[in-house]
Amino acid sequence: VAATLKLHARRITVHLGDAADKWWPALLKGLPKLTALG
Repeated sequence: VAATLKLHARRITVHLGDAADKWWPALLKGLPKLTALG
């Protein structure tokens, strides 16, 4: 069970890393707009 949990955790981490790579530039671009609105 521990092995499958480790594998699953690794998969989730990789997935989150991919999502971060896609969203990070968008977030950085949107941040000035958000702060301007705030």
